[in-house]
Amino acid sequence: MAKIKTGRAIVHFFYRSETTGKTYNSIILGLERVNGKYSLPGGQFDPRKDTDTLDTALRELEEEFGLSASRSSAQKVCTFNGHVCCHDIYVVDATGTLILDPNELKGIGFYNAGRHNQIPTSLLERHVQALNDRYYGTRHQKKNASDIAIPGYYFEDNNIPDLIDWVTQRDSF
Repeated sequence: MAKIKTGRAIVHFFYRSETTGKTYNSIILGLERVNGKYSLPGGQFDPRKDTDTLDTALRELEEEFGLSASRSSAQKVCTFNGHVCCHDIYVVDATGTLILDPNELKGIGFYNAGRHNQIPTSLLERHVQALNDRYYGTRHQKKNASDIAIPGYYFEDNNIPDLIDWVTQRDSF
């Protein structure tokens, strides 16, 4: 059986920790509504909408996170072959204000945001776990962050039904 092809986007964000006062070059993740795991923005390749998996990554980034990125800003980092899916992972320069699709995501998370913010491995999709070996410390690793804004209610004190803010998520680890 052929594996499902997906396109995934790495979007960097300078996360400033209120606890330590340090700033971390983090990667934005979505907390999936379906399985409760953290995933890179992206999804399944659709031949009716996408010419390749980069189109998929960019389309899903906009649909799920409300962020834009151009093809010219993207660089393929790796392909992660999972049990069911084959994920092409790209690092992109995104712009805009983050607005989650509440039908697909119930929150955001940050990968590499300091020890006190560490998401347990059991809650990370395997393609995210693979970033340690295939992205960090490689020539692909991006040093600057995307020019995006994240409204404060994604971090704490939100009153939006079915949206779990980052502080609440982190406290549950």
